[in-house]
Amino acid sequence: KYISRSKEEEGEYFFTFAEKICRFVNSLGKTAIMWSDIVRDYPDRLNTFPRDVVMANWLYSHVAGDELIKLVHDAGCVQYVAPSTCSYGRFSENLDFSIGNIINLADYGYRWGAKGFVNTNWGDSGNPNTWELSMYSLALGAQKAWNVRLHNGFNDAMNLLIYKHPRGVERLVSLNELHRPLGWFAFVNAAHKFYYEVIKNEGSEINGFFGEGTCDKLYGFNEEVLSYIQAAYSEYIKTFPEDFVGEYADEMLIAAEGVCVMAELFAKMSGIKCVRLTDTAAWLEKFNTKWCEKNKPVWYDKINDVFNWIENAKI
Repeated sequence: KYISRSKEEEGEYFFTFAEKICRFVNSLGKTAIMWSDIVRDYPDRLNTFPRDVVMANWLYSHVAGDELIKLVHDAGCVQYVAPSTCSYGRFSENLDFSIGNIINLADYGYRWGAKGFVNTNWGDSGNPNTWELSMYSLALGAQKAWNVRLHNGFNDAMNLLIYKHPRGVERLVSLNELHRPLGWFAFVNAAHKFYYEVIKNEGSEINGFFGEGTCDKLYGFNEEVLSYIQAAYSEYIKTFPEDFVGEYADEMLIAAEGVCVMAELFAKMSGIKCVRLTDTAAWLEKFNTKWCEKNKPVWYDKINDVFNWIENAKI
């Protein structure tokens, strides 16, 4: 049963329980690590919290300040800084956010004496993003954690050691630009809405499901977004170097095509006329084959469902 509590009561309840858990972990000879975001609302509670607990300071923004990191430092607590590859809800890492996020948090951690650096790589709603398309941000985090003074030749090193092609980073940046206007979360949410309101009620008609302008209002999808993505995808595959081959090249091409498939199916949900550049079934076969090389099939089944709900809907 839910019990209504004041903010002060909620804070006391949380910290009392967290302290019990941390003391139990420490009694086993382990070091407890807890996310520290809640302490921003209860800064005074830090002064009484066990000093053998590590606070993991997660701040997933490229413009995050250092206030919380300084707060934990001033309270005398041990802390790690925890930025992100910002790959959640996408087919590839979001360089618009991850680069600034990782660089800034490493700098803040160095400034305020953090004892460690945790580069997070979350997956949500099936996590279609692969390890290869988080690698730039993961490597950037490793570089900044090892030496906070980032070397000017980082991109050249990535091309040489990771992508093994002089245009590897450039191709990742172009993929990021292609992906920018449409995220995985928006597509999944729209597809689930259609599934639960139409398919679960034994319907299959998609006409009129989203009224005019609804997808734009709810998900930021419109004809302009569709046009941008289709044009960017066409340019992406046309300019992709023929001699750039291997795991990373394959993943970039599959991700780029996946974003275009999403856009074209979103157009179907929105009632926007669209000349298809992609084939959903053919793309899913490529995605599934690559996925099963390294992952369990349970998630790709769910990812397949989301695409097929819309692909198989009647117009």
